[in-house]
Amino acid sequence: MKNPLNKRLLRELRTEFGKYAVIFLFMVMTIGLESGDFVASDSMIATCNQRYEKYHVENGHFHLKQKMKDEAVNKIEKEDVTVYPDFYVERSYKGKDKKEKTLRIYESRDEINQLCIMDGSLPEKDNEIVIDRMFADNNKTKTGDILSIDGKDYTVSGLVSFSDYTTMFQNNSDMMFDSVNFGVAMGTKSEFESLSDRNLTYNYAWTYNAGDPADDMEEKKWSDDLLETVVDAAGEGGGATALGSMLGVLNMDNGIDDYVPRYTNQAMNFAGDDLGSDRGSMLAFLYILIAVLAFIFGVTISHTITKEATVIGTLRASGYTRGELFRHYISMPIIVTLLAALVGNILGYTYMKGVIADLYYSSYSLPKYETLWNQQAFVLTTLVPILLMLLVTGATLIRKLKLSPLQFIRRDLTKSKRKKAVKLPHFKFFNRFRLRIILQNISSYLTLIFGVFVASTILLFGMMFVPLLNNVSNISREHMAAKYQYMLKGDARTSNRDAEKFAVCTMKTYFDGYNQEEATVYGIFDDSRYIKDKLPEKGAVISSGMAEKYKLKEGDDFLLKEEYEDQLIKLQVRGILDSPTTIGVYMSHGYYEDVFDVDKDYYSAYFSNSKITDISDNKIINCITEKDMTKMAEQLKVSMGDMFTIVEAFAVVMFILVVYLLTKIILERNSTSISMVKILGYEDREIGQLYLVATSWVVLLAVLISFVLVTELIRQIFVAFMKGYSGWIPFGISKETYAQCFILAIVSYLVVAAMQMHRIKKVPMDEALKNVE
Repeated sequence: MKNPLNKRLLRELRTEFGKYAVIFLFMVMTIGLESGDFVASDSMIATCNQRYEKYHVENGHFHLKQKMKDEAVNKIEKEDVTVYPDFYVERSYKGKDKKEKTLRIYESRDEINQLCIMDGSLPEKDNEIVIDRMFADNNKTKTGDILSIDGKDYTVSGLVSFSDYTTMFQNNSDMMFDSVNFGVAMGTKSEFESLSDRNLTYNYAWTYNAGDPADDMEEKKWSDDLLETVVDAAGEGGGATALGSMLGVLNMDNGIDDYVPRYTNQAMNFAGDDLGSDRGSMLAFLYILIAVLAFIFGVTISHTITKEATVIGTLRASGYTRGELFRHYISMPIIVTLLAALVGNILGYTYMKGVIADLYYSSYSLPKYETLWNQQAFVLTTLVPILLMLLVTGATLIRKLKLSPLQFIRRDLTKSKRKKAVKLPHFKFFNRFRLRIILQNISSYLTLIFGVFVASTILLFGMMFVPLLNNVSNISREHMAAKYQYMLKGDARTSNRDAEKFAVCTMKTYFDGYNQEEATVYGIFDDSRYIKDKLPEKGAVISSGMAEKYKLKEGDDFLLKEEYEDQLIKLQVRGILDSPTTIGVYMSHGYYEDVFDVDKDYYSAYFSNSKITDISDNKIINCITEKDMTKMAEQLKVSMGDMFTIVEAFAVVMFILVVYLLTKIILERNSTSISMVKILGYEDREIGQLYLVATSWVVLLAVLISFVLVTELIRQIFVAFMKGYSGWIPFGISKETYAQCFILAIVSYLVVAAMQMHRIKKVPMDEALKNVE
């Protein structure tokens, strides 16, 4: 025999359709977003890994000062590798934003580092060119547009993804990629010959004939062994000297300008390392939202049981068990969650995966991907939410259904003896009435406060980033030691009076609980004009960014290590230098000599407040300028701007949802009272002042308190978030951001209040007469 209680489910759905529809849509959106992230990121990770074989991606490359002879190529290839010429030139042009853009134009590629065509076709005529898709998007360039390069017009025949440039690092030593001002391109073979009359870079790629190494350690060994052969082959007859820099960059005199194995190539690896890195935070976000919705269901069920107490008592007295009633009342939350999970997953696999993919494509130049079925995504976005909903709402039901049938019939739903009403201060009548409403609906209001807290957290987190990144750009400029920092490949003299020598190398940080990252170690000569802090004879001064990130203070010891080496260097913090956005270690040159075993006159870089013009570009590894210091912030704004917008919109929708559902429950719970005051002659406007103003007090107080608590919570989240990233961004939320969030929250509440005012008007006066006990 079918359970007759099941017939009530459809009636309940019709009666409470608005509430269930809102919850359903919000869960669909949440689960769809999470499912789409799982599917898109996992599919892209697979595509990213498969591209090495699919597009025959190099195992590394090196630059020579001149074209290599066949004999030298044969000598290198005896090491069981294949060498491919992969020459390029760099040219500049004015973009649509009137700023200068740099294009690295490669010789036509057929055998190595092949291209994925995203739109259009490969160039067939000499006046045609293909450019990187992401660079094109950031510069509002599309297939068919004309680019004027070196006085000649080129038609963009297509947009492509370069398999060896998933991230736009112009130099491997750059601190941050730049997909706005730097891009890669390719023309026809004959057109490249006309472009290569000047500034041609003799770039050679190689692949291992034995296949890819098993891991980074093995790849390092293979590449180090190959390096010796490359140095010998490139320098035959030219008096090559040995490799001689801790930076891993070759000496200028040996004929080689750069040597980059795949495992150190940021342009290849950065995107793959980042894809899926935010999965933990996304899952936490999903489960917090499901928990909030479960609490709302719990409050709803509690209200339903209170409203239907007499019916439940009669059913219990008629023989229905607690288990049967539990299954009945838990059915609707589980059904809604299940349907939302199924629809959300369908949405994730169709529309939302495209939204998430577009976010990744706005940051990285990834090839086309194929959607892969993800069983883990189905479990985490379907089974776990259902289980969470079952636990939270089930706990509420079990507690309520423990009462005896007689208690339900008498509507005596409290286990403790009825207490006297709380005595209120001698306020005005309306204020006393409002306080009484709050006290009588305290569980609903506590859930409301919790929901506002979660929504405020998400809203502040989304809105704080753009002002924060703008502030980081300003701080980075203000705390630069010099306007220019020239990193050198070897000895390089200059007559520039602003120039000041210093030693520099890059080490890896070594802290428990943190990812290893690069720390720049400076060896500063005495009486420096640029580093004015007095440096100790032993020990190190660290940047304030490093001190804040790793929670270091004076007297603490810390470790540094060379990448892929076992040796650790132990240093003691002897001071902190004001540089909030860098991970830097500063030593006196004398101590640097002892630690790294270099000569007393050794230097590898210059500080300067004016541009150095009398050092050849071939002797410079990199020049760090104001543009480089702010590149991280600017690129993050470009690549993550859409994500911030989504987070803000999501938070506003969630705020409206939580406030709407809970105020709706509060009004329903007090519908009899509302009907009674209508009978007593109160107008709808006055009733709104009683009930909605009470909720307004709670919402206003919740928003203000949440800003205080949320700030500290976000600080902790932000610190944990930054542990997985290189560098440091000082945390801070501007007053303008607080003001914008507050205004947005209040406007959202006013929308809800208007909707609930309409609900008050619909409460009939005869309801009070129907429910007289």
